[in-house]
Amino acid sequence: MASILEEQQRRWARQRPFFERVQDWASRQKTGGGGQLFRLGLFAFLTLGVILFYTGTQFYGLRDAQAMDLGQLAQNLRAGRGYVTKNIRPADLHHLNAVGQPTLQNQRTAIPELWTPPVYPWVLSWALRGLEESPGSAGAKESLRGDRVLMLAGWVFFVLGLALMYTIGMMLFDRRVAVLAAFLYLFCDPLLDSAIAGLPTGFHSTLLLLLILAILKAEQWQAAGKPAWWVGGAVAGAAVVLGIGILTDYMFAALLLPLSIYLALVLRKKWRSLVLGAVVIGVIVTPWILRNYRVSRTLLGLSHYRLIEGVGRGTPNEIREGQVQRTFAMPPHLGWKSLAREALMNSRKLYEVTIKEAGAGYLMVFFLASLLHRFRRDEVFRLRRLVFWGLLAMALWFALEGVPERNPLTFFLPVVMLYAAAFFYVLFERLRFRTRVRRAGMVLLFVGVNCIPFGLAILPPRDTYPYPPYAAEVPRQFGVLFAPTEILVSDIPWAVAWYADRGAIWAPLDQAGFMQIHDGMRNIAGIYLTQKTLSEPNVLEWVGGYHRFWIGFFGSRPPPGFPLQESRGLTPDGQQILISNRPM
Repeated sequence: MASILEEQQRRWARQRPFFERVQDWASRQKTGGGGQLFRLGLFAFLTLGVILFYTGTQFYGLRDAQAMDLGQLAQNLRAGRGYVTKNIRPADLHHLNAVGQPTLQNQRTAIPELWTPPVYPWVLSWALRGLEESPGSAGAKESLRGDRVLMLAGWVFFVLGLALMYTIGMMLFDRRVAVLAAFLYLFCDPLLDSAIAGLPTGFHSTLLLLLILAILKAEQWQAAGKPAWWVGGAVAGAAVVLGIGILTDYMFAALLLPLSIYLALVLRKKWRSLVLGAVVIGVIVTPWILRNYRVSRTLLGLSHYRLIEGVGRGTPNEIREGQVQRTFAMPPHLGWKSLAREALMNSRKLYEVTIKEAGAGYLMVFFLASLLHRFRRDEVFRLRRLVFWGLLAMALWFALEGVPERNPLTFFLPVVMLYAAAFFYVLFERLRFRTRVRRAGMVLLFVGVNCIPFGLAILPPRDTYPYPPYAAEVPRQFGVLFAPTEILVSDIPWAVAWYADRGAIWAPLDQAGFMQIHDGMRNIAGIYLTQKTLSEPNVLEWVGGYHRFWIGFFGSRPPPGFPLQESRGLTPDGQQILISNRPM
């Protein structure tokens, strides 16, 4: 009898509508032991869907000079050339010649990189190993595939950052806060956009979260009375992460002081752990300093010259972004008054734009409000102070160095999200909503308001091509037109180095600088100019002659006596041209 009933139940189950069977299965998963795994699978599926959708609607190639520069550095590492660059700055050539180091002699087309620390290009070099080498031109034919590799690397670190943020949220708060922060992270447009742009923002966020995870473990083990070597190991792990961060971007050095004060207050008498951390950072950073001194007689390359760019803003003597790097001469030595004036001007931009935009909506408001709330757990309270002082130290760093075009504080967003989500729930519980619909509606409203930038980004109209000035198929042709031993000059040399795998000198400011390089160092095979040059000059520059030399090539033949006489347009609009030493 029982077997007959079981057979009837199975037959009725097969006859039920499909959606009812799916509902029953989901209900069993939710109430059974596999509920957590089921929810994790759904969120992973949602994450994959967001990544695929955002990539499909927003990615059409690289748009940022930094991404292409990092890509060409990684390409050189992958090809076994060492940490060298084919994106050559005239200032590099002048400095290396002044200290007696070889530059472009003996058919060299690359020089030591003196501006960018090596970690992220090294990471990308491993990602690029999946690309096939093209004979005689490493990577020239795989340029568009290379764009996708850089974008995929960004997505990998995006997902790693999401997992780390959730883990830290569970350690500091509870599952509600961690889940809410995860949804805010998943639909955060600045983080998503940085991932498809091939920028290292996701890697920076991952390092910051690993650093926080390590110091939280050190504090927890200290409070639990663990042996000293446990605490020392956690501090050493934090030091390793911070050392790697400094060798990824020098801005991580701004965290040294607030982190040291934080650990000194938390660990108290265990000063040996602090000494161990300092030794670990020194061991990690020292080889890079020795390498710089060997190749350029400097400790950190020429990156400190970025302090000069932007000085004199609003005056006829302004030193514009890139101007120092494009000058074939020694940069000027400026006094503290000039640098202090520039720092104050940058601070105004940081306050009015950068810090507010770093919140990606109203997250920064909730984060700043959370600074006034006394959370119950001491580690939450202390870590909040570290995050605040770390943000302030980073803002001071960019006040001195200059504010990049993209928001440099975006990589702090995962930590900002955690505290914003926690403070939201503090206010949420005080409202005492009685119905489940109202409670869910308020949470959805909070998420929706902070995801408005994401919605606006995916709505039309949107850019579908990184032009102007980046048309990958144009510089990619230079890998065929010019031999691997030839050198070009361009106003976007990073694109030539990345897409064509050819050495390219950033166009000097004037004809004298160009002729010094062409006659005294290396014959130039071609000049590639784009809208980048046309979009820079203003009235003062037209009158004073700044850029006038390069603008004169558009719409006319090279002047008599100029070493390159063949000119042709590369794009239908005539705004990208090539001046060469051979008929085309």
